Amino acid sequence: LEAHSLYCEAIDYRDEGKYCEAIELSKKSYELNPKCGGPLCILGQIYETLGKWDIALSYYNQAADIYETNQDKLSLALISIDIGWLYEKLEKEKEAIKYYNRTRTLGKEFGNAYILAQAYNVIGLWYSSWELDGKTALQYLLRARNIFEKQESKEDLSMVYNNIGLVYIDLYKFDKAKNYFSKNFELLKEIEDKYGLLIYYRNMGHLYSKKGEYKEAIEAYQESLKLAEELSSVEDIIDIQVDIADIYVEKGEDVDALSWYLKALEFYKSRGLKYGSAYIYNSIGYVYAKMNDFDNAFKFIYLAMSLYKELDDKEGISICYNTKGAAYFYKKDYDKALEYYELSLKESKTDRLPDYEDYVIYGNIGEVYYKKGDYDRALELYSKALEYSEKCKDKPCKAWVYQYMGLAYEGKGIKKTAVGYLSKGRDLIYEMGVEKAREYQEGLNRLEELSKSK
Repeated sequence: LEAHSLYCEAIDYRDEGKYCEAIELSKKSYELNPKCGGPLCILGQIYETLGKWDIALSYYNQAADIYETNQDKLSLALISIDIGWLYEKLEKEKEAIKYYNRTRTLGKEFGNAYILAQAYNVIGLWYSSWELDGKTALQYLLRARNIFEKQESKEDLSMVYNNIGLVYIDLYKFDKAKNYFSKNFELLKEIEDKYGLLIYYRNMGHLYSKKGEYKEAIEAYQESLKLAEELSSVEDIIDIQVDIADIYVEKGEDVDALSWYLKALEFYKSRGLKYGSAYIYNSIGYVYAKMNDFDNAFKFIYLAMSLYKELDDKEGISICYNTKGAAYFYKKDYDKALEYYELSLKESKTDRLPDYEDYVIYGNIGEVYYKKGDYDRALELYSKALEYSEKCKDKPCKAWVYQYMGLAYEGKGIKKTAVGYLSKGRDLIYEMGVEKAREYQEGLNRLEELSKSK
């Protein structure tokens, strides 16, 4: 009884954010009753919230062992989802899917449709995130939807509607994404879930951003920001500020972008969040480079690089080299730009998932050779970028590469081939429904001009 009482008190302290007290009581509860996994789950949840994922994982695994010994299949199925999610955060996706599949197996074994639906939901998200396989992701998410609709589980149905909408965004099926977000919106109003509405508006911002409808994106993000401020959700406030800044970068409105990045930076620095600060430093450096303020550009890129090196984040280091290359590109010092783009490429090769970044760097290097008038070398690099973008199933990059290959062939004086590649880019852009996006306008305009000329 004493162990259970301490366990209940620990839950209250956890929910109030009093983590030190919750940790102490959870440990005492476990000492009194080491056959109960509940206190270990609380410890795992707290350390996960604190970002100490290895410690959280250790406690979750200890709890899972107890549930397995006690043959508590329901608890084992649920904690397997928590363990899988932590493995995803640690970028151990193969381990994650093992635990999600364990939840699915257990759900089938004892005929629990709710557990089965939860498993389908996380497996669907896994396929979307790690395999970039939206079609398989939808198969699982729609199974989850069907179960939750039968059970009339509104909170869970809201969650899965949101997730289906996100996958449709990734598949560039914006109307279907909007449809599911609208369904979710109605549910969120019904269950009076303000935080869910915050996420809804933010996701609508993502949708409009991808379509190149920047005004609508900013309006949606502003609605999300209002709710985040109302709920005093600091992390969401920061993330949305960055979303808005990113939109202004895409629009080419650099002064506004800078203003929003600096707001986010204040939050990150005041809370000692080094990863977030590094990202913002690098973003600010890029904006200053676009504004031809190279002293400030190099200053902020240096600050970002210093943090990424301290954190031993090779991907971050690669991104900083890439941004420094971009700064020299804007400065028209193409030899220096090449030097840093090559360093970025070299560093990305040491990262566990290099292909995802490589096509961007190859494209950037190709653009330098294009500016230098070396169209053959530019085309070699663009072909590399195209190869990697196809491997990573990245349609936006593929469209961008097609456009620049077209411009390079125009530079060589081969108009027919130029029009061919520019047309491929256009067709893909319209297929995705992103024809308003600013990054594609140069290629689309040039295609129109070439098509009109004799």
